[in-house]
Amino acid sequence: MTLEHPLPPGMRDLLPEEAERRRDLSRALLERFARRGYRIVTLPLFELASVLERGLRTDDHIRFIEPESGEVCVLRPDMTPQIARIVGTRFRERPPPFRLAYEGTVVRSKTSRAKKHRQIPQVGVELCGIAGKDGDVELLALAADALSEGAGLKSFAIDLSDAEIVRSLL
Repeated sequence: MTLEHPLPPGMRDLLPEEAERRRDLSRALLERFARRGYRIVTLPLFELASVLERGLRTDDHIRFIEPESGEVCVLRPDMTPQIARIVGTRFRERPPPFRLAYEGTVVRSKTSRAKKHRQIPQVGVELCGIAGKDGDVELLALAADALSEGAGLKSFAIDLSDAEIVRSLL
């Protein structure tokens, strides 16, 4: 007799060994972020589509009707828009800069963008309120520290692009 555990395409279980490795890595990265002043926020798994889809591609979202309110909601495909919502609403009266960290799972509708998995772990930071070189340098230093000390990588590359260069070329 075979035991089956069907899951939707692109979804998977993490068994104890992999789940523990992932949690340890998340903790190490979040600790590095905290040392640099980034405070963790916990974000909801889904949000109102009318809020989360502002300015985003809408073809990568899993939408559903929330049974209690009847509103169209979206499973979060990325956490950056949620951070933008928090900064624009909940932190409106607070002075910048805002150094926020997050950790959780995002869900995307297309396996092409998400490779073979649609549920993707994310650990990251958002720096709001420090523009230009100062903000760039802070984030680059944090990324290098997180990759080398937090994740323990001996070798890595950080790819950069500049939207102004791309705009002038176009």
